[in-house]
Amino acid sequence: MKSGEPVDSIESIDAKELRRRIDKDNHIALIDVRRKSEYDAQHILNTDVAPLDYINDSMSKIHRTKDTYVYCAGGYRSVIFISILKARGFDRLINVKGGFNALKDSGLFNVSVYHAPTTLL
Repeated sequence: MKSGEPVDSIESIDAKELRRRIDKDNHIALIDVRRKSEYDAQHILNTDVAPLDYINDSMSKIHRTKDTYVYCAGGYRSVIFISILKARGFDRLINVKGGFNALKDSGLFNVSVYHAPTTLL
């Protein structure tokens, strides 16, 4: 049943498509919305961290006029992050399916050295 209310969607791409886009434009904005401790333990190089937990502060790192690719650990938090920002007028956000785990497992991205979270305390 149609309510007549507007409907929006979130573009989602996989690791291979992200790699293809980066190869075309190496100035792509890639944002990690995991907790800072997760990012510090290991992350994709040349990304910025903008934790979902601090979305009001994190949104200052998002370009309103540039496509921004968003990932978390597996895909859940990035969709929440994008949904909240879309409601606030950000419309150039693209979800990375499978998140950090898929990016790392693809072997297509440079990943930082792993630091056990206990060594970060």
